[in-house]
Amino acid sequence: MHSIYHLVHETLKAGYLSMDTEAQIRKLFDTRLNSYDIEALMLLQQAIENGRVKRQVHEIYQAAQAKSSKLQMA
Repeated sequence: MHSIYHLVHETLKAGYLSMDTEAQIRKLFDTRLNSYDIEALMLLQQAIENGRVKRQVHEIYQAAQAKSSKLQMA
């Protein structure tokens, strides 16, 4: 299993945080964490806030909201 540090840096390179990677990070966060991981998580948070990384779960939510809005208009 990868470290949080590794997963975050792969995510930063890709510019996309999949639901699978997010779940792996959560699992690792609950089991083991070091200072490099914490620093990497802060970088990931900043990248998401600045729009450099997109979250898959956010895209799914937006698509569901758009679909719901269209159904309500019909």
